[in-house]
Amino acid sequence: MKVYSNLNSNSSLDDIVQLQRALESIPDAPFFSAVEASMSRISIASLQAELPFLNWLHFFDSAFSQVDIEVDQDTEILVEDLDGFKTLSDILLQYMGTEEGRATLSTHIGFQMIVDFSSVALPMNNEDLDKNSVDQMCLEATKIMLPLAVSAIYVREFVDRGSIAQVRTLAELIKFNFVETIGNVQWMDPESHGATLDKIENIRFMLGYEASILDPEQVDSEYADLSFEDSGFFEMNLQGRLFRRETSCRKMIAPPYLEDIGEEISPAESNAFYSVSRNTVAIPAAYMQAPRYSIFYPRFYQFGLMGFTIAHELFHSLDNIGRQYDIDGNVRQWWENSTIETFEERLECFVDQYSNYTIDGMRVKGSDTLGENLADFGGVKLAFQAYKSWLRSSFDLYPLSTTRLSLEQWFFVSFAQDFCHKLAEEELRDLIYNDEHTPNEFRVIGSLRNLPEFSETFSCPEDSAMNPPDKCELW
Repeated sequence: MKVYSNLNSNSSLDDIVQLQRALESIPDAPFFSAVEASMSRISIASLQAELPFLNWLHFFDSAFSQVDIEVDQDTEILVEDLDGFKTLSDILLQYMGTEEGRATLSTHIGFQMIVDFSSVALPMNNEDLDKNSVDQMCLEATKIMLPLAVSAIYVREFVDRGSIAQVRTLAELIKFNFVETIGNVQWMDPESHGATLDKIENIRFMLGYEASILDPEQVDSEYADLSFEDSGFFEMNLQGRLFRRETSCRKMIAPPYLEDIGEEISPAESNAFYSVSRNTVAIPAAYMQAPRYSIFYPRFYQFGLMGFTIAHELFHSLDNIGRQYDIDGNVRQWWENSTIETFEERLECFVDQYSNYTIDGMRVKGSDTLGENLADFGGVKLAFQAYKSWLRSSFDLYPLSTTRLSLEQWFFVSFAQDFCHKLAEEELRDLIYNDEHTPNEFRVIGSLRNLPEFSETFSCPEDSAMNPPDKCELW
């Protein structure tokens, strides 16, 4: 292949290694710090002056011209970590200044393309593939290229619509308690407090799936411009990528929209999400299936698992990242300085607490996991409050168990049960060093030790590990 033409000596390999090291030396954007400090709104003309390694007008015009969207020198874009891009620009300009450097860049780009497409390039010897691996490869490619069509099949075959209706009722109850909780906060100034209430009252839920995906005409119209006739597997993936890119370009410049479950988020996705830019909580249908959820489970179990998940995602709207986005999903300072200072002072307790946790000789990064830790604490607190308010007017069933626990105690057991996972050493190391989540045992212990309702429910002695005097508090 032509991409290997520059690799005819050890010096070429050394040059590529040096380029890769230079690129890896660029500091990552400070994701867990102030979002507004890392975002820059800039015109294409100004971007060209700041980052001259690329013809940016030509770049954006090429991307958007295929969907009939015009851009010019005055078009503004949002750039994350402009300083990082400046460092990248300096490195690339240095290599672009010599023939050898340009050859190194060309080869490096070629290798990156090979890596990027390796997942859809079948081996030269197809005998190396068994039927199961081919089927799995085709399934994954189909899910990526035709998410709406795959989602429609999944919903028709597997989704319990009764669960979705019940989860919606649960979500609205928890949101009601969320608004009430934030409404009682005393440390915010009136203007910031009012704007915060407006934001959380406008949080919308996307639950299960979008009804439109069950309309064959709607799905067909979505893919009207996509054709796979006379295409091999590799060519089909190329066409699918181009189609998705054009679709993304249209949406990037369109008015704010809500992600449809079945498009950006598949109903078959077993996870839950909060979108800071659209102020929405999304819970796909797969997340509402057993063993995590069933309409037949006791309510303490439903509140302890699904209720916690909903509350956890709601609190992401006000964590250290979410609080920087206003009601419309814009990154700006919409809290007064005094409220921001008090908020950040309260966060220090959580950072210190989780930074003291170690497992297998590895220390949790309290600052990097802060957002998830705040959502865990707020989530279990809010879910328990919602369950208690529900119990005041309703009746719950005790489980068939020889363990004598109160309904409130069963709630906390249910909450903790979903975190019962055993990780391999490599998985744990990757979690500690690269993930925004704290290891599961500390997600449970760390959040519950700060919750007076937990220590009261289980009669934990004062000054004990789960009832310390120095509890962290935020809301």
